[in-house]
Amino acid sequence: MQPTDDLTSQDVLQQLMSSCSGNSPKDLRDRAILILAGCLGLRRSEIATLRAWEYSTIFKRLNFAGNGRTVSVDPSTAAALEDWLTWRGTEQGSMFWAFRANGELLHKSLSSEAVRDIIRARSEQAHLPRIRFGDLHSMAVGHMAIKWGVERAAELTGLSLNTVAQHKA
Repeated sequence: MQPTDDLTSQDVLQQLMSSCSGNSPKDLRDRAILILAGCLGLRRSEIATLRAWEYSTIFKRLNFAGNGRTVSVDPSTAAALEDWLTWRGTEQGSMFWAFRANGELLHKSLSSEAVRDIIRARSEQAHLPRIRFGDLHSMAVGHMAIKWGVERAAELTGLSLNTVAQHKA
């Protein structure tokens, strides 16, 4: 049994988001990461390798330079990204930077393992069963497949139709 079997994807995402509802830089960063994973179904590696310039505040979309994929974002995702990017500033480089334990910002990209650790820490803070990043990704992809259909979800996530159909099941 998955740790989230008795919770819907929206319940899990809302509880995770409540763990970073403040306005500290870490809260802003983590909220943006959670919403990218939970609403768009981005993989850890995609989040870790995003560059600040890959998000368009004018067109409200992410342009993935590595694979040429473009994803439009909904208003809540745009708000979370823009809150973080406003705090982060316009310096070139990774969209998401690491923090030291004392809260000091490091101008250093997050690794995919660091993204996983953020999800784990936020699930503990939200008093959820241990959430694996894959659980969050699967829930998001499954939710998109139900909401928009398998073909549209595959287009948005860059996954194959078969993979999306498995997440929907």
